[in-house]
Amino acid sequence: GWGGSAAVPGAGRGCARPEPKVDAVSAKVRNSCRVLSETLHTIGEASARLQRDVRTGTEAVLISHARIVLSSCSSSLRGVERAKTGMLVSPLAARAPAPRKRALEKSVPALQSALDRCSTEFAAMSSPGKYSDIRDYGVNSSLRAQVAAQDFENTALSYLQSIGVKVRPF
Repeated sequence: GWGGSAAVPGAGRGCARPEPKVDAVSAKVRNSCRVLSETLHTIGEASARLQRDVRTGTEAVLISHARIVLSSCSSSLRGVERAKTGMLVSPLAARAPAPRKRALEKSVPALQSALDRCSTEFAAMSSPGKYSDIRDYGVNSSLRAQVAAQDFENTALSYLQSIGVKVRPF
């Protein structure tokens, strides 16, 4: 079993136990946030590849990286509204302390703005002849989106904890 052996006192302490069952509303909120979190993490991964190759990568490699960042930002932007609705419109929102709810309400538009800017900038940088823009501005542009994603995730995690929803990898 999950509790360890009866023959060894204290055995099994610290072992993983199954999480308690989650009600349908909490599961819906958790799942929408999990999907957004996973897409936000792809921004950091794409940004890391761009940083790694920005000085030595060929034009084709950098344009490929720029398109991956564009795809990551665009995918994340599409998921923000669903996660926002799940967090702020669900019946669980009534549990949230007002300061945490206000912080989340402010962080959502900030994230949307950063992702929109990322999508716009990387769409332009992915165009033919914009190789030097990727080399000169791509890393900073991707880092802005990555920082906005991390700020949002910290705010969202605090909010979700306050309403009793556990989300990983947030």
